[in-house]
Amino acid sequence: IAICEPEWVERLAETASTLSVVELCGMDNGITDWGDARPGAVAIDPKALAIIMFTSGTTGRSKGVMWSSMTINCMAHSVASTIGFGDDDRLHTALPMFHGNALILSVYNALTLGGTAVVSRKFSASGFAGELERSGATATSFLGSMTNMVLGRSPDRSFEGRLRKALVIPAPPATIAAVEQRFGCRVATAY
Repeated sequence: IAICEPEWVERLAETASTLSVVELCGMDNGITDWGDARPGAVAIDPKALAIIMFTSGTTGRSKGVMWSSMTINCMAHSVASTIGFGDDDRLHTALPMFHGNALILSVYNALTLGGTAVVSRKFSASGFAGELERSGATATSFLGSMTNMVLGRSPDRSFEGRLRKALVIPAPPATIAAVEQRFGCRVATAY
């Protein structure tokens, strides 16, 4: 399955015949509904390399870290079962796709659980609540600084979205309470 922004669908389609692409899914305003594109079960060696995620480079040069299928599955399953993600969820992320949170906890979980991925083009503290409302997101994920920026903005009206679940990393008790009060959802955290 290949997923891309609408402006790249035609270009990718031109080369798709040379790839092992089963289905080409375009995103519509950041929302990818897998429809019938979800592949069937495939036997995969749990130790096989699945992706190479790059470190942030905070303490030195960025390094490629090899993640196995088992690592991805365990990480995704752990968060999905803790929060209670299911096939009726619309999993929202405003993080870049090169971040494990966005790629694995949101998009991968949506794909494997049968839900819908809602991928924002970019994070906007001022537009975050409106984006959640417009997309019908039932779950989202925050990182510390994002949470602070969103909570630091005074809402101009009460939140009227469908949000039921939020993953907040890190999540001090005051932050959990503030997110739950602002968005009317249950908060979970992970490390």
